[in-house]
Amino acid sequence: MDMDFSEQKQIIKKFYVDLDAASKQDLPAILEQYCGADYFWRGFHPFNELQGAEQVATTFWQPLRTALTSLQRRMDIFMAGENKLPNHEGVWVISMGHLMGLFDIPWLGLAPTGKIAMLRYCEFHKVEQGKITETAMFFDIPHLMMQAGLSPFPPQTAAHLVQPGPVTHEGLMFDPQNPEEGRKTLAAIEHMFGDIKTWKGGREEPLVDELRRSWTEDMIWWGPAGIGATY
Repeated sequence: MDMDFSEQKQIIKKFYVDLDAASKQDLPAILEQYCGADYFWRGFHPFNELQGAEQVATTFWQPLRTALTSLQRRMDIFMAGENKLPNHEGVWVISMGHLMGLFDIPWLGLAPTGKIAMLRYCEFHKVEQGKITETAMFFDIPHLMMQAGLSPFPPQTAAHLVQPGPVTHEGLMFDPQNPEEGRKTLAAIEHMFGDIKTWKGGREEPLVDELRRSWTEDMIWWGPAGIGATY
């Protein structure tokens, strides 16, 4: 029987509501409420791996909320599914979008601009027995640096911009979804991965011809800062 992941989605939705509404002082208590005793968080440098709700709250969330005042979660993607990869099995809930606030206080040595800043993020939460037990959080610090007027990389080959949500505006999948559509999507992604990794440097066919087997002609690449976005 297919799972619809409604229970896990509701937990993360409520977690976001409470997390985003909490004062900076209450953030440790909110994470303690929703996360398991052995909560494990993975993020980018300089945060890396953090253990326990309090450490995540005091090391990541409180400094970020201090720096980006009036922080809002501008979510474009929300979904859930079952991960069957070894060592990561279980139900994970995923959200992606931007954390938007006024960059008023220094963060990670970056000078504030006093203007709106958008921290692009993608967050994966593993939910077990009603608690978040693991999080993997990706956030584009170089993109924030570029918004602050810095140039951490050589000129990128594609556009620097704030990534919009899906063109159909159907990325927030709070309700149960058709499991067959999920299986077809997974099959398409796995085909792409399998096809790309066999490329032989263009000796047998141009890379663009290989990509056409997985991607449509009008596909859009939303790359991170340093690479950029392009058709």
